[in-house]
Amino acid sequence: MKPKKPHFRFHLGSLLIAIAIFIIEVLIALFITDNFIRPYVGDVLVVILIYYFVKAFVHIGIWPLAISTLLFSYLIETLQYFQFVKLIGLGDNKLANIVIGNYFAWEDMIAYTIGITIVVFIEIYFIKTKKPTMTDFYEKFRNKKQFDDHAEAISAHLDERYTTEEITVFHEIFSPDFHLDVYFVQSEKHNFNFLITAGMSTLEMTVPTAVENPQAYQFAELMLLLPKAITFGKVTGDNPNDWLISMLKEAARFPHHYDTWLAIGHTLQATANMEPYAENTNYTGVVILPSVTFDEEFTSVQAGENLINIYSVFPLYADEMNYKIANGYNALLDRLIEKNAQEIFDYNRANLLD
Repeated sequence: MKPKKPHFRFHLGSLLIAIAIFIIEVLIALFITDNFIRPYVGDVLVVILIYYFVKAFVHIGIWPLAISTLLFSYLIETLQYFQFVKLIGLGDNKLANIVIGNYFAWEDMIAYTIGITIVVFIEIYFIKTKKPTMTDFYEKFRNKKQFDDHAEAISAHLDERYTTEEITVFHEIFSPDFHLDVYFVQSEKHNFNFLITAGMSTLEMTVPTAVENPQAYQFAELMLLLPKAITFGKVTGDNPNDWLISMLKEAARFPHHYDTWLAIGHTLQATANMEPYAENTNYTGVVILPSVTFDEEFTSVQAGENLINIYSVFPLYADEMNYKIANGYNALLDRLIEKNAQEIFDYNRANLLD
């Protein structure tokens, strides 16, 4: 695996550390006049200050940044040895003498080395080994390539087929990982309405290389067909049907959160204990199906060189989930056909195993 190249970012924690050390350095310069803290502790702290200041704005590994900081400090000290300030004609410039310095000391080189050693120790044994936080979890999404034109392609795909009045968009206000909207289409063309995600295809799914033609499965969106009687409010959160939107969004995020993929035949559980999605339903999971209502012209969206597949989501009861896990997708598909199960969601659908 190739190491990641340094790139710009902003890390508040590192900046706060740099600011705190800078304040300590200023206090030492103003109030300390001894022969140990001022000359030696100050030099130990200055390399730590440089390290964390750079880390606040550049995403780079511990060792490359530590070595670069140390070499930079050595360079400045070496310039002092050669009286660089005087060589460039700034011997009387107070600022140049403060920034570059005018007195070489081997003790300073040792202090710089001690400072970087402290930084590396802290970074490796305290920061790198700490328990991952949610911030760490979502950090990976900032480094992933995002295909923003894919969500736009889904929007244009719907605009070509439905009027503005027929489409409602549930915009996501806060997206810690990637932006994911849900469209609600209510058209007189159909005897049903449907929800469809727009944003799942912003990120590429991790399709196993063993899959034939993996490029055909890297991008997807999910949809759920609904009876006309099911409605939603203008803002999600207050309607008893809102769990359907949450279910779609959770399923859409799953492959990106767990570095996997979703395709026809895959199932997802609502929770690890297979509890229902909401209090007003007994559905505990979903299976991904090809749509039998829409043809390929609708379920395959071309976004530049990339293909976006639109899959249908079919909610399952707990025993149906267990049946599929035990017997496989084809066995579940046989049950769907045998029971003439409809793609349109039904709160009170008959159990496929009855």
